[in-house]
Amino acid sequence: TTLFRSLNGIFKEFVKVNPKADNIAKANLKPRTRMTMLYYFANSLNYLVAGTGNKSEFLVGYFTKYGDGGVDILPIGGLLKTEVVTLAKELKIPDDIIKRAPSAGLWAGQTDEKEMGITYNELDKTIIAIEKNDVSGIDKGLLEKVKKMMVNSEHKRDAAPIFNKGS
Repeated sequence: TTLFRSLNGIFKEFVKVNPKADNIAKANLKPRTRMTMLYYFANSLNYLVAGTGNKSEFLVGYFTKYGDGGVDILPIGGLLKTEVVTLAKELKIPDDIIKRAPSAGLWAGQTDEKEMGITYNELDKTIIAIEKNDVSGIDKGLLEKVKKMMVNSEHKRDAAPIFNKGS
């Protein structure tokens, strides 16, 4: 908690530089500030930074570029969110943690599902259908929403383009 109180102070100082920034810019600043601190400690201790992102979030870009998405390893990055919940139950993680609404803590009352406008169950079913190339049982609106999220967030999953003067 001391670290998070320190981060709140740093965050407030950043916002003072441009207090008119929109809410998304301010919200994305929080995970970028956290990541800066995590890398500071990791570098000083010769550690790697492990991320908590999962396949569901990765595929639709539900992470902050150079924030929670800027990590060295993603131990659960190959698991859909529903698979992460199953794993948590197998590992006997307390129910109050498993059942807590996922939230990046970007603002009061913020939850991942409300922000994305889709539940993780719907998202995972849609991702599985897309991967199996059988979307016959998926609501067309959900399918289009997920496909759009994937396309719109592609830049987050790709390496930064490099200018090549020879091309």
